[in-house]
Amino acid sequence: MQTPVNTFKQALAVRTPQIGLWFGLASGYAAELVAGAGFDWLVLDG
Repeated sequence: MQTPVNTFKQALAVRTPQIGLWFGLASGYAAELVAGAGFDWLVLDG
């Protein structure tokens, strides 16, 4: 089985800026909204 391509790591390797968000609300609804917002990375802290 092949390992999937990690597009995030590829973008970092060619120095493409990655836009992300540190999310700290304890709301499932808000988390779903943020997850679909199109960020390159997301940290959930709640």
